[in-house]
Amino acid sequence: MSLCLSPLALEAVAALNQAECDAITTQCKRGPDSPSIMFNGDVIGEETLPAGAFVEIIHESIANIIKKRDQSALSDQEAKRHTDDCVLALSKSRDVLRVFMLPYPEATGHDDARPSICEAWFFAVTSAITSYKNSTPIS
Repeated sequence: MSLCLSPLALEAVAALNQAECDAITTQCKRGPDSPSIMFNGDVIGEETLPAGAFVEIIHESIANIIKKRDQSALSDQEAKRHTDDCVLALSKSRDVLRVFMLPYPEATGHDDARPSICEAWFFAVTSAITSYKNSTPIS
């Protein structure tokens, strides 16, 4: 498995995250009772593709960086550089925060994707903080 996503893959993940956030925003504007062909159990969910799956890719990449550094397969400098690349992809995916802050009642006509994508964002950011925290300071 690659240590981190390539620059092209990072751009693709950021674009996919943006598209998912735009779709969630559009669905929220339709109202909590509105049906959805995308935000339902047949499309998003534990058995299919969970909301936030592309943010989860960033989280898993950072977790792999931490693992490789802990096994001494990566230097602290290499781990920091790879983590920086992942954090850049997270920063380009910051619309997750906008989606999270949407004033919206509990959905009844479709599955609300906001909790899943926000959970994935939290795990990715937590992994990045852990990666930085456990690094030896570079002088």
